[in-house]
Amino acid sequence: MKMFADNGMLQIPNPIKLKTSSDESIVVKRLFCHNGHSLITNRANFNGHAGVRIKVRAAAGEGLLFASPIYGDHSLVVPELDLVKGELLEYFCPVCNEKMPVYAPCQCGGELIALFPDEKADFANSIGICNRAGCYKSQLIINNVLVPLASLEGHTL
Repeated sequence: MKMFADNGMLQIPNPIKLKTSSDESIVVKRLFCHNGHSLITNRANFNGHAGVRIKVRAAAGEGLLFASPIYGDHSLVVPELDLVKGELLEYFCPVCNEKMPVYAPCQCGGELIALFPDEKADFANSIGICNRAGCYKSQLIINNVLVPLASLEGHTL
């Protein structure tokens, strides 16, 4: 795999082998903050897919976090910070700098931060990700129903 894509962006290889068919992966193609700003960016590439960009604040400072848009792939890059496992992070929109809203408490004691697949923020249709470094808990809510991963196989969000 080349280190840089044709457009000059850093390509981040996934250390975990993905399934060979793209039909078997769930990929988030659209994701927004509560004000409708896109969080999808071509500045980071994960297995051929544009990454998710979120501004984070940790004890060590602030920086951008780039995460894989592939559901179940926990790859992420935080080039400006060294995150400490277990630390609670604050998540912000990288465009408007507003703090991301909390959807629900996480089982680990952190909070599930709400991200939205549509420009109009609606908690009944959202993706929740934990704000504790190293916790990979996430939830997909569609029409106010928690959607099991098995029912999403082969879909793009």
